[in-house]
Amino acid sequence: MQALVSTRVVSGAWRSATRNRLRVVAYHEIGDARAFERQLQHLSAHYTPVSSTQVLRWLHESAPLPPHPVWVTFDDGVEDVVRVGLPLLQQYSVPATLFVCPALIDTDRLHWWQAVERAGSAGLLATSTGDVSRTMKAATDPDRRSAVAELELRLADTSSGAAGQQLTTENLRAWLAAGNDLGNHSFDHPRLDRCSADEQTMQVQATHDWLTGFLGRPPDVFAWPNGDPADAALERLRALDYRAVLLCDHRLSRRTPMALSRVRIDADDSVARLRSVVSGAHPAVFGVQQRVRSLLRRG
Repeated sequence: MQALVSTRVVSGAWRSATRNRLRVVAYHEIGDARAFERQLQHLSAHYTPVSSTQVLRWLHESAPLPPHPVWVTFDDGVEDVVRVGLPLLQQYSVPATLFVCPALIDTDRLHWWQAVERAGSAGLLATSTGDVSRTMKAATDPDRRSAVAELELRLADTSSGAAGQQLTTENLRAWLAAGNDLGNHSFDHPRLDRCSADEQTMQVQATHDWLTGFLGRPPDVFAWPNGDPADAALERLRALDYRAVLLCDHRLSRRTPMALSRVRIDADDSVARLRSVVSGAHPAVFGVQQRVRSLLRRG
């Protein structure tokens, strides 16, 4: 089925059928620059890249979007998005939004999942990296933080070390100078639905305050870390007048500002996979598969 929806014929048919649907693409890091460039070539040739400003006007003022609109977003604030991705985005005139976690900016700290991955590579984990990551995501926030702190201490005693490369404020200024924008992605990327209500509120507010100081204006777009909504965080986002809150549910978008769907893609995926995802064909099949699995579990 996945091979079928990746074909030019099927993807092209879905693209035509959804010409007026917004597709918001959720990326993370870049990785393979050449693969990402091939994706940008496809997006520029077959879709119309739009900015967050255009999307917000569509959401709140019913301003029309061009045919085949695509909004490119990046979660987590991974440093190669600016170092590797920004020149390519500029080359192909693709505006983008970067959702950042201020606790990591101008530091050499690892994201918590990067610490897990490095610990796995260093042979410090009793089970697979994937198993440990899933366990930590399911844990309460205090338990996850404690487990990560222990891993970081052990990593510090290895040749791998516990330091990493993060975005700097200079990177962010270059990103903004190129006509892109920044959004709130929580302060240090916990799974918000595993946090207390007070912690959820702090994560949203601290990032909001940091971005307001950096941008000179309040941010108005937010993306859920891990894609998991949380009630107290959403309440604070509403109170702060956020105009768009982005999911990561692998669907084409509808005009739902506080639950705006995105499709998931890796920057080093093949053009065939990108074509199937952004056309809407892959998300449609994925949605059917999810509903079938849900029915089977109930039965």
